[in-house]
Amino acid sequence: MQKSFTTNFLTKEHKVNEGEIPQYYVTGNHEAIIEPKVWELVQREMERRKSEKGRHSGVRLFSGKVYCRECGTRLGSKVWHSTDKYKQVIWQCNKHCKKNSPCKNGMHLTNEELKAAVLSATNKLIENKDEILNGLQEIVGGVYDTHTLEGEKTKLESEMDVCAKMIEDLIRQNAAIPQDQSEYQAKYEDLERFYNDKKRP
Repeated sequence: MQKSFTTNFLTKEHKVNEGEIPQYYVTGNHEAIIEPKVWELVQREMERRKSEKGRHSGVRLFSGKVYCRECGTRLGSKVWHSTDKYKQVIWQCNKHCKKNSPCKNGMHLTNEELKAAVLSATNKLIENKDEILNGLQEIVGGVYDTHTLEGEKTKLESEMDVCAKMIEDLIRQNAAIPQDQSEYQAKYEDLERFYNDKKRP
């Protein structure tokens, strides 16, 4: 707020605030058009795309995901026999297709070959899927099992309640009955220390 301000109310003259008056950063003032988590994900994806070589494309399933083994350039999709019954989508090095390119990788892959390669790689990764899933379930179970923590929390809250009542009683007694103030202060500080120790996470 107050990125700019009115310098003259009669002429309605405005000026960019360069430190003349305080500025305020307000959060949660109104409902977001885009969820903050979604916005963050989009920002990260935009940064990732900026760091990539070449133009980003999401036209086909494998666009921007397959690279040439010779030069590291992305493979681009090309349509062979676009007007006859032998029509086929193939993937070739984008650099190799350019005139006078240093890349000599003339090989091409079909959509079916790429799908088979991805499926094979995925199957290799999940050969031990039962073991992985069991390990994951143990981790999740351990993370979300809060019974012990709930018990400890209840015990601490009970001890803090007792301590708070003892402090109140001590203050009440000190107000009603004349006492040695050094002894009173020592007792009060002990109880306060105990209470703060329990309060600490």
